[in-house]
This record gives sequence, structure tokens and C-alpha cells, in this order.
Amino acid sequence: DKATGEVRWKSEGVEKAWTTPTLITLPNGSSELVVNQKFAILGFDPKTGKQRWSCDGIEDYVVPCVVEHDGLLYCSGGRSNKTFVIRPGGRGDVTDSHLVWEVSRGANVTSPIVVDDHVFWSHDKSIALCLRASDGEEMFRERMPTRSRVYGSIVSDGTKLFLTTRDAGVLVLAVQPQYTELAINKLGSESERFNSTPAIVGDRLLLRSDRCLYCIGTDGS
Repeated sequence: DKATGEVRWKSEGVEKAWTTPTLITLPNGSSELVVNQKFAILGFDPKTGKQRWSCDGIEDYVVPCVVEHDGLLYCSGGRSNKTFVIRPGGRGDVTDSHLVWEVSRGANVTSPIVVDDHVFWSHDKSIALCLRASDGEEMFRERMPTRSRVYGSIVSDGTKLFLTTRDAGVLVLAVQPQYTELAINKLGSESERFNSTPAIVGDRLLLRSDRCLYCIGTDGS
């Protein structure tokens, strides 16, 4: 309870999930809380904590958040990298009835974003990755300008994609299924590291390193 701090409900058995649950709204106006964990993707009633459905998932620990787009759930993770796309709103085991597609692509740590019917990643193995949202077909897979691991997830303002490396700046790509590099913007000192996901607020981009917080604005903002 946010007013008192008392526990309203608790669900046991969530296994190896280092991810934030995703709250979605169904077409009928009701809500579901979706958790991606080892072996299964789970849908809960957010008011009671009762599990409504489950779908077979990634056979490994899970870090990326579930992303909802146009009524579908994009669930990725695992060291071998897999992505499952499922429809919410089911009951019981929905593995056969609600699974739309699955592919051996995705990311172990970073969360994806869906823009203009394509799924984009700032892959933790320093790869820029794009899949077609309708069927998981790979559009591009390109090396980012760093040999270091990447921990910040990709963000977008709708026209550009921002992929933050730890040590080589922010890679800016066009929102399109062809790899189109627009810029690489470097901030901070040589020893500074950027591990967090950027935030877009209005016309400003907020980036945090292990030393400073940066705010990047458009001209005149």
C-alpha cells in the first residue's frame, strides 16, 4: 500500500529475474502485471497478485524488461539470447495459444524498444540490433564503436535512436530498418564510464555517468 507501506499481496516462486515488472492495459480496460523470469513469462492480476497465465520462456536468468507495443509483449533475455512475442490476456498455460513468434536473437542485459514496427536493441555485447516486429526477421546487426560491454538500454525520440556505450560516446542512429549512423557524441573524460540508460524529458536527453549527470538540449531549449 503506497499510503502505509503495508504489504497488499505477495507472490512466491519468481526465479532468477533481475527485471522490473511491466504493467499493461488490456483492450477491455483491465490491467495485467507481466513478469519475465527463468523458464516462464507470467501474467498477474495487479490488484490481488493472483496469477492469470503463464507462457514457456527463456531457460536462463532474465534481466531485460518486457516491452508492450500494439497489444503484444516483447520478452527477451538469456545468455544465449532469445526473444518471445506473446499476446496478453490469456488464462492458464498460453504457450500454444498466445505465442506469436520466437527467435534466437535478443540481449542478455539491455531492454529493447519498438519504434515504427521494428524492435531495436543496444545489445550488451556492443551490437546494434534490429528485428522486424511482425515476425522477428533480422534487419541489421552491426558492431557498435566500442569493445566494452554495453549496459545502458536503447532510447528513442521517435526519429532517432540513442545507444549509449560505456566509454566511446552515444551512438545516434536513424529510426529505420537499415543501419544508418547519424553521429557519435562523446561526453566526459577518458576514464568516465556510462552504465545507465538515458532518459528523454521533453526536448532534453539526460545521461548519467559514474561521475556526472549531463543534460543535452536542442538549440534554444
